[in-house]
Amino acid sequence: TLRIVDLSQDRKEIELENGSVSSSSLAIASYSLASERLRIIVRKERSTIYTTRPAVRILDWPLLTLPVDEYRYDLDSIFPIRQLDFISNSRFGFGVRTYVDAVAAYDFFADPEPPFHPLALGPQVDYYSKRGLGLGVNLDWGGIRAFDDHGRAGFTSYYIKDRGDDRKRARDLGFFPLQNENRSRIQAQVSKNFGGGWQLEGIFGYYSDKNIRREFFEREHDNNLPTNSYVMMTKRFGDLNAFLMIAPRVNLFENLTEYLPVLGFDTARTSVGDFGLQMSSHTEGALLRYRPADNDPRQRVSVERVDSSNWFNLPLDLRYLTIDPFAGARATVAL
Repeated sequence: TLRIVDLSQDRKEIELENGSVSSSSLAIASYSLASERLRIIVRKERSTIYTTRPAVRILDWPLLTLPVDEYRYDLDSIFPIRQLDFISNSRFGFGVRTYVDAVAAYDFFADPEPPFHPLALGPQVDYYSKRGLGLGVNLDWGGIRAFDDHGRAGFTSYYIKDRGDDRKRARDLGFFPLQNENRSRIQAQVSKNFGGGWQLEGIFGYYSDKNIRREFFEREHDNNLPTNSYVMMTKRFGDLNAFLMIAPRVNLFENLTEYLPVLGFDTARTSVGDFGLQMSSHTEGALLRYRPADNDPRQRVSVERVDSSNWFNLPLDLRYLTIDPFAGARATVAL
């Protein structure tokens, strides 16, 4: 028996007696949650199922009746184990990596509508028979898209008292013996739109040594994800973006040029006149400071620099072919 309670734009609610919600859209569901009374509420923020005396069914056969009279289930809920990897190789020996999302666990088992959704936060626990115990905390919030209505923030910390990779290849690559057994990393990133064309983004990446990401975070290393730290504030004025960026050196083992700070603007294909001419520009002024690694005998060097690139395009549409000739110039002044 189906009863429609509300079908408004912001809220849709139905009640179903002696019904079930399946795990998939296949003709024969792999498993389903059956109940004497189901109430499904779909809102813009969340979609929740409220059940009375629920039971789990496999291929529509009763398997288990839950020991509760009332149970709520969020359609966006995920099982709290975000990572569970078993490892067996010559680098780590036997190992297991696991990340349990504490917020997802609370969401899944206790309250399907927590006010802090979509937040993921939980511990990382790794154990390797050859390397030791690694511990960390992971945090992930929001989505990511420049100048969107929401932002994104992430944080990962990790520490391991590492006995080192004693293979011959590790010695050839300089991974062993370790200079310091206490190895750690902190990786954080944020992207947030404040409205009115204001955008904040930044990365903070601390690594105890240059090889820790290559050994323990291979996917990030293989994808060449950025690690250099910076903070940038951008203000959008129509087609023009003005920005302020600060990029200091954080890791002592790096040779890096610091930007302290950078002030500039850029624009792309802004119309000039009414005959199709387009202009693009990127101009910035910065105080640059080269800082060598701690074990590098080279001296620090500081310089003020102004750099500007400007070019013009005139696209020509020839029906079956488009030609986009351009001309530009770049000028740099350093003191």
